[in-house]
Amino acid sequence: MVGNTDWSALSSSAGQPCCHNMAVLGAEGDKHNTLLPFDFDQAGLVDAPYAAPDERLKIQRVTQRVYRGYCSHNDELSAAIGVFNEKRQEIEDLLNENALPNPQARKRALKYIDGFYDTINNARKLESRIVNKCR
Repeated sequence: MVGNTDWSALSSSAGQPCCHNMAVLGAEGDKHNTLLPFDFDQAGLVDAPYAAPDERLKIQRVTQRVYRGYCSHNDELSAAIGVFNEKRQEIEDLLNENALPNPQARKRALKYIDGFYDTINNARKLESRIVNKCR
């Protein structure tokens, strides 16, 4: 949804046991830990003027979305989409409640979120941009 191009649950920064720009929440060895992403300056939602995507992603701008999920999780898509749709108004309210005081930034962020919802709620786009792009 936010289009963050600078995180990884599989690789880590030097000296870190896990994950790039993510914190692991939960007890060590717990199978149900939660990964909490941080550092969103390279995210399409933020669209910082200096942001540049990782060249390995083969996109030109951080505002371009690229799905990197695993095919083995495709059976969870419907439930995840349901949660996103359920939370849409709350997400939009957060952006409108002075979270982004600059009107142009707020407008761009809301448009970016609209693009996400347009994709997940359009069967053809969901299939071509997410289901068929899994790895």
